[in-house]
Amino acid sequence: MTEANSNRSRSKHGRSHYGREEMRTVRSVKRRTGNKDSYKKFTPKDNNESIAPKSEDEEEEEDDEQEDLRPSSMAYDALLTLLDDESDDGQFQAEKEKALKKLEEEQEIEEEELHEEEEEEEEEEDEEINLEDFESDDESHDDPFDFHFNEEENIDSMIDEYESSGLKVKMDRKVNHNGYNILEYLPNTSRCLNEVKILDKLRIKKKLRDQFSSLDLRDELDKQLTLDIFNYKNINYQYYTREADYQSIYLLHALNHLLKTRDRIFDHNNKISADSNLEFKDQGYTRPKVLVLLPTRNFCYNLMNKLIKLADIKTVENKKRFNTQFYSDFKIETLNGNKPKDFNEFFRGNSSDFFTLGVKFTRKSMKIYSMLKQSDIIFASPLGLKMLLDKEKNDYLSSIEITILDKADGLLMQNWDHVKQIFTKSLIHTPKKFEELNCDFSRIRMWCINDQAKYVHQVLSFSKYTTPELNNIVKAPNLQGYALYKPIIDDTNNVMNQLNYQLFQSRIINKNIRLNHMFMRFPSSSPLESPKKRLNFFTKVILPNVLTKSPYTSGTLVYISSYLDYIQVKKHLSESRSEFLAVDEYTSLSASSKNRSLFEKGKYPIMLYTERMHFYKRYNLNGVKNVVFYNLPTDPDFYAQVIRQIVRNKLKDEELDLNLCSIKVMFDRFDILKLEKIVGLKRASLLVNAEQEVYEFK
Repeated sequence: MTEANSNRSRSKHGRSHYGREEMRTVRSVKRRTGNKDSYKKFTPKDNNESIAPKSEDEEEEEDDEQEDLRPSSMAYDALLTLLDDESDDGQFQAEKEKALKKLEEEQEIEEEELHEEEEEEEEEEDEEINLEDFESDDESHDDPFDFHFNEEENIDSMIDEYESSGLKVKMDRKVNHNGYNILEYLPNTSRCLNEVKILDKLRIKKKLRDQFSSLDLRDELDKQLTLDIFNYKNINYQYYTREADYQSIYLLHALNHLLKTRDRIFDHNNKISADSNLEFKDQGYTRPKVLVLLPTRNFCYNLMNKLIKLADIKTVENKKRFNTQFYSDFKIETLNGNKPKDFNEFFRGNSSDFFTLGVKFTRKSMKIYSMLKQSDIIFASPLGLKMLLDKEKNDYLSSIEITILDKADGLLMQNWDHVKQIFTKSLIHTPKKFEELNCDFSRIRMWCINDQAKYVHQVLSFSKYTTPELNNIVKAPNLQGYALYKPIIDDTNNVMNQLNYQLFQSRIINKNIRLNHMFMRFPSSSPLESPKKRLNFFTKVILPNVLTKSPYTSGTLVYISSYLDYIQVKKHLSESRSEFLAVDEYTSLSASSKNRSLFEKGKYPIMLYTERMHFYKRYNLNGVKNVVFYNLPTDPDFYAQVIRQIVRNKLKDEELDLNLCSIKVMFDRFDILKLEKIVGLKRASLLVNAEQEVYEFK
């Protein structure tokens, strides 16, 4: 699958580039005439046109060379995902510099390989296509691909109306399917792009129909998700406890999109070769069309194998090299079987969060490790892609049409700033180096030239839970609108109720022995004001209560989900000369062990504990008697995991009275997304909106 360059030439050095003068106009770009040789008719080539097979000695030599590049199967540690965070701590700076040096060394090795691949590909002849290898699609108002990308007059008028409207979106409908609320929003315009509402009416390429028919669409929720994805809506899907095979749906959508793009261009090339006066707009600036962001190499490995199976291509180049660098049979649960299930799943296999990988489809093969500017799909971690973009300053993300964030909860736990910078600085931005582009400007779509790609760019986010950051990305101005898939969390399936039920079944709590959860709301008028108000509430209300009125004056664990909040609290406690300990994702192993030991012995009354430290380590903390949630956990399961620290200590110390242990939760009205997973939507609404500011759940 390829976005073919219609401006063919006889050698790589003889490719003509034109159209820079026309870039100054935004309404019409004329194709240069009189150069009919530029549009050669595609003719069949020998099936052996791709890379010649290597000898066994060459393969062994390459394998030996790649063996040295195999990343550790252990997690890189939070240092590798937080390189941009600031801290005055000297230990952190030293560790940061050490981690950065390690990353740069690995990047240089992989870039050397990438440039070797580029030199090889530059030497290859332009690919030709056998007329039997592509399927011509008649342009149709019933095909989401056509009316979303190719009906330029309709798209242009909708963009004008959208930009002039005050209210940008409107609620289209709210439906309930299989325990999910689906909220669908459309642009606030007088007319909308067409939408296919029946699965059988979706125009799936012939090569993918069998795979599409075999999708396990078990219920109405799966069917609606499939329709929304293939209709090019932006999606925020919270799979929560329902991890059905949504990946096969979006992979088939990506393959279908690439096939349609390729075949449309080939069809137009043939028409132009027959009549040079014809003009078509069917391309972007660069070839890559799909970007997939994933947190670890292990997730990438699993997804790539699904893609290979769905593409149904027998020849996969560089698969052995890919397996060497991305696969590991390491199971972290063999080191410690007491870790939670989500921890074992995330850090299983090769958990390196540093990679960027191109995939290219040709007539008969799929090539992994293709040079990025010649790839159809780019798989990357935010860290790996950001560092590559910072160094190379390339424009290969300028024409991405589908961006997928999978396991986005993992991306949030790494460094979300990397994702933000990719979206704001590189993705679907007008190229800065036009002289390096190899495209026919006369065939670039007008919405691309006019810097309006954001209106057709599709964003798909799949995560265990949602956050304001994920919602903001999905609410980008897509002319097809967006859909939010929210699991319905009620009084029975929320985290607190499930935790209490499990403790009751284990006979840890009963009618006489209970854990008291106290939710305390502080006033805040805006999200920007919230951090300051939160700190003030903690220092004026929570801290004095914990230090002077708690039955247990030691053993208070303060859980802080935001690192910036953690720095503020730590600074306040230091300046007020309070006795406390702190462990965070930058704390050395020896310092962490020492502080946890001192906390267990009751030498210090308070220990600060960051969310990312919990995410990466999941320590069993001894000596915990009270818990203060300075912020609600981003992952709702972390709430139960932290509270179980009290239960663990009860099992070790029979004298510990659970009735005297306290759980205090600080929140404001902007925390409702986190609240509803923990206490249920109904209770969350009550906590946020009622006059009463303190609620106690027993």
